[in-house]
Amino acid sequence: MKPEKAKEKTIFLAFFDILGTSVLLNNGEYQKVYDFYSEMVNLCNDSHTPIAIHNPLYGKQTLFRGLNNVMNDLADFNTPYQIINYNLNHAFFSDTFMIWIEVDGFLKPTLSGFLEKCCIVFCEAVRKGIALRGVISAGSAIMDNENRIYLGMPLAEAAKAEPQQNWLGVGLGRSILNIHPMDTKYLLPYFNHIKENIDKSKQLLGGWVLDWPSWWNHEYNDDVADYIHKMNKDKMFSRYYDNCLSFVDVSKQREVIWKVFSLFNVLHQIEYLFSLDDNIDDNQLQAKTHGTELLLSSDTKAFVNQVLKMNTSQWLDEESRNVLLNLQKGTIMIGGEEYELSSI
Repeated sequence: MKPEKAKEKTIFLAFFDILGTSVLLNNGEYQKVYDFYSEMVNLCNDSHTPIAIHNPLYGKQTLFRGLNNVMNDLADFNTPYQIINYNLNHAFFSDTFMIWIEVDGFLKPTLSGFLEKCCIVFCEAVRKGIALRGVISAGSAIMDNENRIYLGMPLAEAAKAEPQQNWLGVGLGRSILNIHPMDTKYLLPYFNHIKENIDKSKQLLGGWVLDWPSWWNHEYNDDVADYIHKMNKDKMFSRYYDNCLSFVDVSKQREVIWKVFSLFNVLHQIEYLFSLDDNIDDNQLQAKTHGTELLLSSDTKAFVNQVLKMNTSQWLDEESRNVLLNLQKGTIMIGGEEYELSSI
């Protein structure tokens, strides 16, 4: 009887490269490299990862009227999310390893539980002096553990995107399109980790990164910067460690960064609604009015003034800063033209 063929499944994947191992191997330090691998294997040996999924029964009591009392007692109509323990898988190849879970896309799983696991792996590696650089991706793949055959877009994306980064850290690939509010606890919008010489057409990294420093500060009492400084022993790669430390400082501003991100979402919505002209309906017109009032409010003006006085060079590019400068004076750029918000 032939063994059952591996099937294509939706996965969340984290692809990690252990930096500096080639130098150790060239110097004959095989035992140290082996110890690194052993530490990573131990970190990845958890049997499962809890993931929050959308409860398909939430708010649908009326659809199940007529069920007997036992069924009604078993059905959960009042909880929007449920927790499912997904099996955690891992595989190692030389100085690269990956962890992944296979999920059911129909249940609309959030990334948060998997992102937390990635934070744990990265932070524990730092504590053990192991330098990691990784990418998280998602999509359809064939993950045949029995035959060690792994195929799919998430793997290709992660493997190509991982060396496009100039730090110790974990970026998200372009395959991660939708970020659930639960996921934001572990993420930051960020672009400064991408190498400058990467062709834009070949750039596979998205605008999100794993905010592992926040997880570190929540779980540990010691200063992560001390660990990063101790790991920075090779001048050839010192920029990676310096950029990692810069992100640690950026992470301390995560509350401001997320507020700026939300503000830009309102701006983009206003731009879209403005483009509708006479085709705008009543609901859209109301949203446009409320959005404009928000942008003109004293709270928004005070917040924009605060941001413009901060050192935001690590996470706010010049174009975005100019948008805030325009907002500071009550204007917005639409289609290359400047408009007074009060007149929109």
